Amino acid sequence: MANALSPYFPEFWAKTAQVLHKPRAIYRQIANFRGESVLKNGDVFHRILPNTTQIQDYTRYSDIDGQDINGTDETLTVDSEKAFRFSVDDFDEIQSNLSLAQTYAKNAMTDLTNVLDSDLLYEAVNATSTVDDETIGGSSDTPITLAGSNVFETFTKVQQKLGEQNVDLNSLYGVIDPATAQIISSQVGGRETSFGDTVTRNGFMGNMLRYNGMDLFVTNNYTSSIELSIATQPTNGDTVVFTIAGEAVTFTFVTSIGTTAGNVLIGASADTARANLETLINAPGTTTAQGVALTGTDLYLLQQSVAVDTAADDTLDFYAKGKTVVGTETLTDATDGFVAAKASRHLQFGRKGAVDMVVQDKPNMAVRLEPKHFAGNVMGRSLYGIKTYTDGAAQLVDVRVLLS
Repeated sequence: MANALSPYFPEFWAKTAQVLHKPRAIYRQIANFRGESVLKNGDVFHRILPNTTQIQDYTRYSDIDGQDINGTDETLTVDSEKAFRFSVDDFDEIQSNLSLAQTYAKNAMTDLTNVLDSDLLYEAVNATSTVDDETIGGSSDTPITLAGSNVFETFTKVQQKLGEQNVDLNSLYGVIDPATAQIISSQVGGRETSFGDTVTRNGFMGNMLRYNGMDLFVTNNYTSSIELSIATQPTNGDTVVFTIAGEAVTFTFVTSIGTTAGNVLIGASADTARANLETLINAPGTTTAQGVALTGTDLYLLQQSVAVDTAADDTLDFYAKGKTVVGTETLTDATDGFVAAKASRHLQFGRKGAVDMVVQDKPNMAVRLEPKHFAGNVMGRSLYGIKTYTDGAAQLVDVRVLLS
């Protein structure tokens, strides 16, 4: 006997879409927004850095030497313009089992807010002070392999570095990744002491914990970096691939520029090739005689990335804001390539308010109807500027932890 009853079995669709888990933005909790109240219009916020006067011995009835006083103008420019757009036809919305516009708008607004967050957290690289492996007795210019045995020393070194800059050690914060949070939790919260118990019971508040006198915000919006060494002139066809948040972005070194996206002109030397690669990464939507512009997802990922070429070291550092990054290559010279030991998470520590931020147009969304068909353009935007002034840089520490 073989019944065929499957036509009677109904299938059902959920009324809601699955959740895309994304970081929570924390920039409002740590940035300095002093410029927002005055910069209602215009695009530049000025702060003057005074020079230092020198104290001299005084001899009675003798003239005191006069000293020149002056100031250096430092500016924050509101020039970061971010946006998104997608379209939903009315008939698609009617026939869909869930609200298409609402579902995708919610995710897009979270992404937009996280771009502001990752831009702010990138300012770790502009800190006056750095805590790395050398700071705790290891190798120079190398990230820390963080563990329970060195996490407390690492964080006390942050306070030392700030103290050396004459920074008041109050209102301190740190931005840490989940792996670092786990190390702290297991190292301190697991101890059978009143201090450890207090941390476990009272330390966690959503995405924040308190440790060693600092508010620590747990997020994945920190900046990641990898180092590429190119000391030998690349060969035609050699490739460099940056895999950002799982998406591979490929650059190909060529002797003739051509029209393929991601092509980089080799030029006369390794220094020229690296410099051309840096230019294309930092302006990925612009085609020049030295590089061919990228499009689509590759372009959007690179717009949240920064490349810094250091000719003296034959290296190029690649920074991905709020994203993980892995590098691979097919360079002909086997001595060139990515330096695994230099891959870093840049965790921003310091005093709250160290980094200035002006958000003239907070992340917001609108729906604009198409004039000739029944679709709505769901659009979001934000306008802002970020600046670490000299006095703010002194209040920041870049804690470099191995990116693994």
